Amino acid sequence: MNACVQYIVSITTKPICRGGGVITNQGGQRLTFLTSARTALAVALVLVLAVPAGFSAADGIAPQDGDSAEWTIMVYMDGDNDLETNIIEDFAEMAAVGSTERVKLVALADTMTYTEGTHWYFIEQGDVPLYLEAGTHECDCSECAGGCPGELNMGDGETLEYLITTAVVNAPAENYMLVLWDHGASWYGICEDWSSPLLPDGSYDRLTIDEISGAIEAAYDSVLPENALKIIDFDACLMSGVEVAYEIRNLSEYMVAAITTIARPGFQWEWLLEDINALEDLSPRALGETMVDSFMEFYSECEGRGVGGYPYASLSLIDLSEAETLVREGVNDMASMLLDYVGENAQKSTIQTTERKTPQIQYLGELDPFVDLGLFAIAVAEQIPEMAEVSQRVVDMVESVVVYYDFVTGDSGACMDTMGISIYYTCAVGHLYDYGELAFGEDTLWDEFLFALSEQAGNS
Repeated sequence: MNACVQYIVSITTKPICRGGGVITNQGGQRLTFLTSARTALAVALVLVLAVPAGFSAADGIAPQDGDSAEWTIMVYMDGDNDLETNIIEDFAEMAAVGSTERVKLVALADTMTYTEGTHWYFIEQGDVPLYLEAGTHECDCSECAGGCPGELNMGDGETLEYLITTAVVNAPAENYMLVLWDHGASWYGICEDWSSPLLPDGSYDRLTIDEISGAIEAAYDSVLPENALKIIDFDACLMSGVEVAYEIRNLSEYMVAAITTIARPGFQWEWLLEDINALEDLSPRALGETMVDSFMEFYSECEGRGVGGYPYASLSLIDLSEAETLVREGVNDMASMLLDYVGENAQKSTIQTTERKTPQIQYLGELDPFVDLGLFAIAVAEQIPEMAEVSQRVVDMVESVVVYYDFVTGDSGACMDTMGISIYYTCAVGHLYDYGELAFGEDTLWDEFLFALSEQAGNS
């Protein structure tokens, strides 16, 4: 192994969630984090860090075993922010099991201060690539990519495409899982890079949902075998949104994500890899269910106090083949009927009451206002009986989309209930303009309903 040796600097900031907007640390202090989503104009104007010329998947050298595994897990680890300490923790957990003959594990990771630049890691048992005590770092850039690629912008879709294409060449498998590891904020995006140039609105660059789909499509056009990406996992807060599922519906069989914010540790990777490798059946469905079970086992160990005071956890396995039906024949029809009611004074307050009767997803700040889609539909039917049929259709479709999920709530006062998938629900007009540009916004009347509700609320 050609090691890239660099000095490691420790940091002490320890917020406990991976969400957007505002996050809190263990002392309850508010910490500034992700700002509003960027606009199309901002994307056009900003200069971002791209994958350096001369570095591509073709430069990679195949791993020593050269054999195709049943699965390759590709981890896109954006620690170029306040989560970099968790890269150290997760690498140690991953290395406790490492890659096996059945399941390979490869990561592209970026930190703020621990290492200079972005680096490749082929995770092997007992080989932890970052050593805080020794102050050294060993990467696999030469083996994976012909050399270290330098500082990459993890908020750029080209970097994500680079991960997928290079991993496919160097760690071939029958099936692939893509793990997006960082802070998340549903349709606003994921993987904010604090070393990237600021956008005109003052935010850092981040992966938008259309950038994620574009990167995967580009990988399919080059080296990713047709239909080989079976699971897209979001190891980040709030990503189990119907808008997210709709955007990537044709790119993978399943999506794994949390409807809530999640604690800073995310997955316990040693447990997860042990559970996956113990499976006789490594089908996508079986692997996805195991991910949910492993995640919830980790957090249920702390039921009643949470991890570091975190009082709840959730995870959903979503069948992406059912997402289009839910959106076009369920959500859109419900939005159309809600539009008919929102202008009527008698019904306006009823709709607003419906939202208040829906158990709130834990979120921090006005940037992240979501409701549970299935429970919202149930509340709509209770408040507006004429909508019972369309609401039941949405509930039935939610149950077809969310094929496996679990959640745990401690006894510390937090209250949560869920059917496993969320939808944006807000009266914050400013953010609706970006929302309407989503594939979900273009193909449904949900954003029109939110605009109308927001205008009515403003006239109240």
